Amino acid sequence: MDELDVVWDRDRAAADRILKQYGAMGATALVTGPIVARGYAVYGKPAYPDANWIGRADDFARFLDWARSSLEEVVLFALPDLSPWMLDRDSRNERYDWDRVRADLDPVYRVIASRHLVTRVVLNWERVQSMDHLADGFNWLAGMFPDIRRGWHNARGHLWAGLPDEDQQAAARSMADHGIHDAYVQVQPPDGKVDRYTEMIRTLDDMRKRFNGEPGSPWGTPVMAADGQPVQVIAAELTAQPNHEARIGQDEVSRWARGALSVRGIVHCLDGIPDAA
Repeated sequence: MDELDVVWDRDRAAADRILKQYGAMGATALVTGPIVARGYAVYGKPAYPDANWIGRADDFARFLDWARSSLEEVVLFALPDLSPWMLDRDSRNERYDWDRVRADLDPVYRVIASRHLVTRVVLNWERVQSMDHLADGFNWLAGMFPDIRRGWHNARGHLWAGLPDEDQQAAARSMADHGIHDAYVQVQPPDGKVDRYTEMIRTLDDMRKRFNGEPGSPWGTPVMAADGQPVQVIAAELTAQPNHEARIGQDEVSRWARGALSVRGIVHCLDGIPDAA
């Protein structure tokens, strides 16, 4: 569904049909963004067109307004992982060119923020960056979207903010100190070799306990967000890739979503519809 914006931009009737079917399955949230991105290939078929809403703030606003009219939540992933906005990708010094971000992306996001067209916003998709560079991004996010819940999304196999050699607890607390409310958790997806389902349950529960400062947590006290509550853990990416590649079906996707929501304190799942037929 992340490519629904490019469908809507080219074929409104098709987009209407997709969104109606999506809602009929029990979906209540749409994930979209960033506003400039390469299109993903559909398994065995050509890729979707690239997304590029730079200079088209009103058009993107109309898309979001259309989506919000049918869904409870619209979650926007804000920053691209592409040059020229991202520099030194996949290195220890991966960071953003903030002058370029402000010139190209800020004008669109200012319109979106002023009209309150999204309910949640996440810095970017699954990047591993130093806490210094993440702090710059979190500060930008808080400045651009001061009234919207803000989140961070982990890379697969790397559950915490910061670089692998940076302290996990310090990174988590720094994330909260810089205005992040939610941790959008990506887990290892099913691969048919090991029991990833049980691993998913344990991972979500462990992260929830750490952020909430529950007894036995190695972090001790809760990691408090700007709203005075512990950082909330959201089951954000569970089975998307194997489902996208047609290696698992909707029944398994829904089973994982139900499992994620069975974890005490996990109230949002953005990957999989628990009750989809």
